[in-house]
Amino acid sequence: MLLWGNETVLLLQRDFLLLKLILETIYLKVGNFLPDFVGALVILLIGYLLAKGLKKLIIYGFRKTEIDERLAEKMGLSFRFDKFIGSIGYYIIIVYVLIIVLGIDSILAPL
Repeated sequence: MLLWGNETVLLLQRDFLLLKLILETIYLKVGNFLPDFVGALVILLIGYLLAKGLKKLIIYGFRKTEIDERLAEKMGLSFRFDKFIGSIGYYIIIVYVLIIVLGIDSILAPL
């Protein structure tokens, strides 16, 4: 005695094929997305480290040459130019890296 008829078996086969197709599609989409995502994270990490290094280098250079102190004396300010200029360099690099990672190439076209 058969519990399932031929129609039921055909429906189950169709459902399994549909499930297989859905899983293959998900696998391909994740497989194509994951390397791009990891690459973007690596670029962000390198850009962050580069920006932090440049900021420290600028601050170190200003302190060694005492340019910020001389500028503050001439202008009569107690403002720290070394941290300000270092932060500007940091944010320029971070914005540039974000533009690269997000793929906004039209902004960089004039450069």
